[in-house]
Amino acid sequence: GFYGKYQIRGMEGIVRQALTSNRQMDIILLHFADPEKLKSFSNGLEPEVFAQHEKVASHYGVNTINLAKEVYQRINHGEFSWERDFKDLHPSPFGHALYAKSINTFLQNAKEYPSRDDIRKIPEPLDEFSYYEGHYAAITKAEIISGFKVISDWVPDDSVATRKQYVHVPVLSGIKIGDELTFSFQGKAIGICITSGPDAGTIEYIIDKKRKGKIDLYTQWSGQLHLPWYVLLEDELPEGSHVATIRISSSKHPKSLGHAVRIQHFLVNGK
Repeated sequence: GFYGKYQIRGMEGIVRQALTSNRQMDIILLHFADPEKLKSFSNGLEPEVFAQHEKVASHYGVNTINLAKEVYQRINHGEFSWERDFKDLHPSPFGHALYAKSINTFLQNAKEYPSRDDIRKIPEPLDEFSYYEGHYAAITKAEIISGFKVISDWVPDDSVATRKQYVHVPVLSGIKIGDELTFSFQGKAIGICITSGPDAGTIEYIIDKKRKGKIDLYTQWSGQLHLPWYVLLEDELPEGSHVATIRISSSKHPKSLGHAVRIQHFLVNGK
């Protein structure tokens, strides 16, 4: 589907970055359960995200544990139920205990195998646009054209919930239509890490004066939470130097109370 290539680019980005930092690292990818995944299994299908992550795992020779499949089989077997026992994608204590036991069993069994003493060769990337050079870039590197300002210790001024790592931090904040900034970077992909709350706006962007786009930053959860949200602008840029211009659009989501754009980091895939 549409998300398949992003599932590969994201997971390959993590695995390749990890192995580049330490070639002897052992890695286990965990496939977790949710109602959608259980529905796929009951229709005899493997969830797409699992299939894409398995491609990455086999390419790099790392392990996976299909916890979702185990949960599906055991629910089918009548041992417990999703609604009563597991309850949620973020599982109940019962669900956490079940996951922990399966991971523990895997690790105990792994002790039987000889440890990896070779320094593995890292293969060519599955996708040249995977995010294996992904990193945060500082908001101070942006050039403010109009309206945006850096708030060094940001907290929302409404009573809406937050996530603790994403408050009392520096934020590049724009709240008016037409507020604008530019950001110069090296690499193949550019994005922003934002908090998207009840007043989240819409951005228009231009990269190198030719690639254009528009993104509504308001999410289905924004009404009840200043949600940390990662937004990709472009991820197939030619290697090299680029300039992105971001402007707050006059249009907005019908449920949004404003036009706010609060950037905590720029996201760059490049050296």
